[in-house]
Formats: sequence, C-alpha cells, structure tokens
Amino acid sequence: MHQVLTVLGAAPVRCVSADREFIGHDWVQGLEQQPVASAMRIRDNALITRTKGPIPLRQVFRDLAIAQERVLRNPRQVYGHALCLAVLRLSEAGLLIVASNQPGQRALEQYKQRWGIECSPP
Repeated sequence: MHQVLTVLGAAPVRCVSADREFIGHDWVQGLEQQPVASAMRIRDNALITRTKGPIPLRQVFRDLAIAQERVLRNPRQVYGHALCLAVLRLSEAGLLIVASNQPGQRALEQYKQRWGIECSPP
C-alpha cells in the first residue's frame, strides 16, 4: 500500500477503491496504516467472524433479493480487521460486498463511482 501511495505522489487521496483481486489481509492491514478512506469489493467467500465461528459472507446475505441493499451498522471482523460492510444483491448468484474503514453506505456509493469510471467509454 505504501508503494501505491508513493507512486501517486503528493496529490491528496480521498479514497482508495479496489476490486476483489487485490483484497486480502495484507491489503487491509496496509490500508489501516494509512490516513485514507477505503472502499474495497471483497469476495463472497470471505469469512466473517461470529460468536459461533467463522461463516462465509454469502451465507450471511443469502436472504437478499435482487437489487436489495443491506448496510451493517457495526464493523465486523473480516480478514482479521474490523470493517464496515455494505452489500448489494446483483443477481441470483452475485453479491457486491464492499468493506471499508468508513460507514457502509458511503463506501458503497464510492465503490459504485469507481465501477462507473471503469465501465465508462474512453
């Protein structure tokens, strides 16, 4: 993460947004050490720590209808770190799960903005 911010230079970074391929314990730990907001899409098989033991996020959100969103009020342990979670059901089998160090709804909106930039024509 330090290398990424070094490449960006002195420009202020409002939010680091990342897709599932880049996320894991090391990325989350690196982001925790930086004074920057994050909005990271994580995989639906990531484990959330609960009192009865770890469970995949897809199990936690299996009841969401297509196009339904859910924002968890309190941070949850994912990848060994306390993260806010916001989820959108995209399809029968697809979830958009955004983990963040900021409130869930804001993180979901920032991630949607990233997706819009990625999908817009050059």
